[in-house]
Amino acid sequence: MKSILLIAISFVLTLGAKAQEVNVDIPNAKVKFLFHAKNVEGTLDGFLATIKFDPENPKDASISGSVKTESIKTGIDGRDHHLASPDFFDAAKFPIMTFSAAKVQKSDDGFTVVGNLTIKDIVMEEKFNLTMSNGNMILTSTIYSEDFGIMKGKKREDSMVDITITIPIL
Repeated sequence: MKSILLIAISFVLTLGAKAQEVNVDIPNAKVKFLFHAKNVEGTLDGFLATIKFDPENPKDASISGSVKTESIKTGIDGRDHHLASPDFFDAAKFPIMTFSAAKVQKSDDGFTVVGNLTIKDIVMEEKFNLTMSNGNMILTSTIYSEDFGIMKGKKREDSMVDITITIPIL
């Protein structure tokens, strides 16, 4: 009888160890970017995410999110409208940018999240660093806009963009 009880408890504890859906404070989540070549900072709104994450079992994690392309804000209305135009993001044709994690693993300073980033229907595998700080899940990465058909320059470095996604956890 004791062994059946121990097996049942072990099974329940194993189920509890799986990644759990994280309650996210969506209205206060922030997607920020810094376009290096032009020293332009900005944000994107309309963030949605589904996150299942247990720091003790990162391999069981599931992280995906999206943001509205038309929501780009840099502090200059004319520039924001131009960035949403067909010259750059073509927000009318490609209204959503998405990311879907394929794997999450522990790293020296937190976690590494590898997955598919889709911008303008171009899918690229990208790596984000994930850390937890003050009740926030923070994902950071550096991408190259030219990989997504945006701001092609003479040098690859001219299209370098830092991304920081801050997701408050409830």
